[in-house]
Amino acid sequence: MRCIIIDDDDTARLLVKHIANKIDEVEIVADFDNAIDGIKYLNEESIDLVFLDVHMPNFIGFDFIKTLNSPPNIIFTTSDGDFALDAFEYASVVDYILKPVTLERLKKAVDKALILVNQKKRNSIQVPKEPEKELYVNVDKKLVKRLIFQKFV
Repeated sequence: MRCIIIDDDDTARLLVKHIANKIDEVEIVADFDNAIDGIKYLNEESIDLVFLDVHMPNFIGFDFIKTLNSPPNIIFTTSDGDFALDAFEYASVVDYILKPVTLERLKKAVDKALILVNQKKRNSIQVPKEPEKELYVNVDKKLVKRLIFQKFV
């Protein structure tokens, strides 16, 4: 699972990276000390999961989520427990971990994210490259024409 870390605290970012690297399913591909650089990266790269701090200068974690059209899965890693309930108002939020982050707690959160990533992959619709085709279905002893592939433009 391709992941990034966004946290303004260098020590916290290094700790999350160190612990996450112990989880086989996690590949930390980048880390950022501010949300703006994280947004720029996400506009160019495909990411499965973001480890995100709530409080950062000039940009809070919730603002980060709101700026993205299709946010990846988010695990908040923060020292502030006051926003835990608010965090789950966002569909992209998988978990909310209070610092200091531990391997056991991060593993639980990553396992939740893996389930969602795998479901998304299974449910993803592949756009057919061929033109529309027809299928006739027997409905109440009548043949009804249905399209089985729809061309997306």
